[in-house]
Amino acid sequence: MMRKTLTLTALALTAGLLALPTLSACPGGEGEGEGEGEGEGEGEGEGEGEGEGEGEGEGEGEGEGEGEGEGEGEGEGEGEGEGEGEGEEPEDCPTYDDDFIFIPGSTLAPLEGICAITGDLQLHGTSLAAISLPALQRVDGKVSIALNASLTSIDLSGLVQVGQGAFFAGENFVIAENPQLTAVSLSSLTTIDRSGLSLFANGALETFSAPVLASMTGGLGLDVTGNTSLRELSFPLLTTVSTVNGTSGVAIRDNALLASIDLSGLATISGRADIRDNDALTLFEMENLVSVGRLLDIRINPALTTVRLPALETIGTAGENTGGLSIQLNSVLSQLSLPALRVVTPGVSVVNNSALSRCAVDALVNGLEVAPSNVANFGNFDDRPCP
Repeated sequence: MMRKTLTLTALALTAGLLALPTLSACPGGEGEGEGEGEGEGEGEGEGEGEGEGEGEGEGEGEGEGEGEGEGEGEGEGEGEGEGEGEGEEPEDCPTYDDDFIFIPGSTLAPLEGICAITGDLQLHGTSLAAISLPALQRVDGKVSIALNASLTSIDLSGLVQVGQGAFFAGENFVIAENPQLTAVSLSSLTTIDRSGLSLFANGALETFSAPVLASMTGGLGLDVTGNTSLRELSFPLLTTVSTVNGTSGVAIRDNALLASIDLSGLATISGRADIRDNDALTLFEMENLVSVGRLLDIRINPALTTVRLPALETIGTAGENTGGLSIQLNSVLSQLSLPALRVVTPGVSVVNNSALSRCAVDALVNGLEVAPSNVANFGNFDDRPCP
């Protein structure tokens, strides 16, 4: 397959030729049938059934019923009964057995009605105003939607799982550099496997939510960077972010209008958490975060007044020389609440937060079970001597 390389501002993405798919049917389902008649009866397909019963109705013992599927039912009364059983399969739910790589000037017609793609889904450089694939439930490879100048909406509302068959772990689900994009629907997405999620430089996007996403494993984590109009970011059921290299994790950076972050379900970040240069952010809170595997870095958020992480117990990994806790250059930060924190490896650096009490930082360090190998506490509000 011939491919060419497109270079993004901060991402290397690939485009190429569209391969012809092999279509196969997804499993069918069970049907229900209803029949008019009396009592018990069997029917197959659309046809007639025989039965006996009691009550008032048309005839005695035999009746004709209309319905789809096979079923058995019992009933008394005025000659109406319902039955359930194995029925006709629904319309075929086909699979696209290859990568789908969009060719500029073509359409998404080959994906209409497709429920699964066994390879990658790559939509780069299209002239589409909308991408609507509501029937799509699974993409086994990576998903990349980027460099679409006219794109305003993405509907992947049926998508449940991404990445389970990805050839290379660590390649993210990417939505990047779509300057007119205002709406993204991922309302059914529960799992991103062998992949993460990158939301990068979508200048008109104001809100982004993955309301039922529970886990990201084996990719590069969650990266939300440079979305200049983004105000709300929501992943309420996300519990785990584990990364392929252990160094990336959660990065929320350079989103000038971002005021609300909901990561309330997140308990574990295997790599690092980087909250940086979000000019409108006033509160950073993760109620259920218990551990960060490498580094928690909160810096240069000029409106940030409060950091509240009530369940956080550990930051860093024993034996590692990099990582720990870093809180720097947040000019109005005055409330730092980490009451459960007991282990920080290798060190603590809380510096140049002019409204934050130096005594509060001392108290945080003194509450650790093991003294960190290095501590920096300067450039903060000097209220010493401490009580």
